Amino acid sequence: NKSIITQLASKGVFADLYDYLGADGTVQKDDIMPNLLEACEVDGQLLCLTPTFSVSTLAAKSKFVDKEGWSLDELIETYNNLPEGMELFRYSNERESIFYQLFNNSMSFIDPVNGTCSFDSPEFVKILDFCARFPDQSEVIDWETANEDEMQAYWSDQEIALKEDKALLGDLYFYDMRQYARARYADFGDDITLVGYPTDDGNGALIGLNQCFAITNTSPDKEACYKFIAMFFDESYQTDTQYVYQIPALKSAFESMMDDTMEDPYWLDDNGEKQTYEDVYYINDTEVKIPNLTQEERDYLHDYILSASKTSDNYFSEDVNDIVNEEVQAFFKGQRTAQETADMIQNRVSILVSEQS
Repeated sequence: NKSIITQLASKGVFADLYDYLGADGTVQKDDIMPNLLEACEVDGQLLCLTPTFSVSTLAAKSKFVDKEGWSLDELIETYNNLPEGMELFRYSNERESIFYQLFNNSMSFIDPVNGTCSFDSPEFVKILDFCARFPDQSEVIDWETANEDEMQAYWSDQEIALKEDKALLGDLYFYDMRQYARARYADFGDDITLVGYPTDDGNGALIGLNQCFAITNTSPDKEACYKFIAMFFDESYQTDTQYVYQIPALKSAFESMMDDTMEDPYWLDDNGEKQTYEDVYYINDTEVKIPNLTQEERDYLHDYILSASKTSDNYFSEDVNDIVNEEVQAFFKGQRTAQETADMIQNRVSILVSEQS
């Protein structure tokens, strides 16, 4: 878990894997995706490494959002100017869901390395005030009283909300590069912009680390530990679809994966031969044929994946989440103002973070 590794970094618990890369003919630093290395670093040291990863982001039709990356202020301004009847998200437009989307994926309010937090910042207060504008879950659909027909109608409407301009934003989770084409041609049915989660630096794509390998400095045989880790970065492993289900760490394997998006998808038969098939996607039982990516689309997605370097593995312990949830629920019930809520969370969480750092 990158969060735990980051939290313990200042205590010198983990070895710097940069000291081992390339040893005895193993994978070189330059062979690994540079954005992945950056995501695994803590203060310039490579304290963990993962053989595969994913990238998550938000997408919108380009006619509504025409640039990659935006700030929280820009998201709010865009929402304020949406056409009448258009929601912000597909599926999750109640205040709690939107809060946790922004809280977990946008600005970071905890610095575990230095043992500080910033929940009393204007950005966090702004998130609270913005989310308070949305309805409670029971006002969207009351799952406890809704009958089967009502639930089915709700999901059917949400399924086509992006295509019919009833919702602005959809989640995209890249572990399979064909997800982009499915979103573009099926979910949205139009040109899309990968706008990302709102952040203070405008780069809102997030890396999800699959398996975090690390070596403790107290290990009696750190070289043997590294040899074990290095096996997962061998070219034969990185290109084996039997084991690698997400984005591979090796540049060469990633380039191959990207090139495959321009060819028909395939599976390997018992003889190891490629058997191609047509990619199809279903929206409310309607079949949509998904074309292969063009060279332009392939290059756009390629560069976007490489631009992601921040992790989605934020440092939020169970105790922190309990505090935030308790105070935010009180805010949504009107028991405190946004600023009072932020100050209360800051006071309670700062004690925890300082004790754990």
